[in-house]
Amino acid sequence: IWRCKSQEVKIEYIHESSLGAFQKQAILQLLNASFGDGLSEVFGLRPLPDARILIRSEGHLIGHLAVEFRRVRVGSQIVSVCGASDICVHPDAQRKGIGRVLIRQLEDIAKEKAFQFILAFSDNPAFYKACEFESRRIRCRWLMIQQGVSMGVLSRTLSGVMVKAIENADWPEGELDLLGHIF
Repeated sequence: IWRCKSQEVKIEYIHESSLGAFQKQAILQLLNASFGDGLSEVFGLRPLPDARILIRSEGHLIGHLAVEFRRVRVGSQIVSVCGASDICVHPDAQRKGIGRVLIRQLEDIAKEKAFQFILAFSDNPAFYKACEFESRRIRCRWLMIQQGVSMGVLSRTLSGVMVKAIENADWPEGELDLLGHIF
């Protein structure tokens, strides 16, 4: 149990395969509250993450971060990353430090599992910059999946590639090949 700006919260790290129907429904409700109704259909057609970090207050799910563990290629090097996606905090609980707690929990997991970087993609990098991520513009390659169908490999230069080094690792130069779908 943590305290975030006078609010007691419970943090849970759970593997995707351990989620029950009630937890999945609560996650979809939080995603809809955070990103807009109807997105649950989109999220339901994407590949599942490896794990999730959930934050509850008074029994209600108020924070979520999906985690993917992956090796990616950057230039000629293979690096290990914790991919962060679908980070959200219920609108009524925003600006209380919940998002930062989610990121700190992911940092602890990345250190424990000896990952080199945390990687995220964002159209609005201010939150990640506040959590000491670097915003990069990088040529990326990934498997495009749309409505549950593989559409082929895309290669584009993306802004808002958010990178956070774990244990002073240096991000290599070159194209980022996600060796799978984007998270």
